Amino acid sequence: MKLRDKIDFSSVVTVGNHSFISLNLANTIPEDMIEGILHILDRFEKVRGLINGWFLEKRMIEINHARSYRGGTDIVGIWVNHRAK
Repeated sequence: MKLRDKIDFSSVVTVGNHSFISLNLANTIPEDMIEGILHILDRFEKVRGLINGWFLEKRMIEINHARSYRGGTDIVGIWVNHRAK
């Protein structure tokens, strides 16, 4: 199953024109998720309205007390600013 198919848009938290899409992807490299993330944003925009901006909520994983994005990152979700549809 692709990343874009795993998102349940009924669980998206929205207040006004701001939303959070929960992903909970453990030990990933964000650059490897580009296509899936863009598909999620495309689906979101079709359902919720035009996106003005977005960013990933990430949590770095510590390896041997050294922080490293290449060692892996937990992608918690996507924060989205959008217009109402």
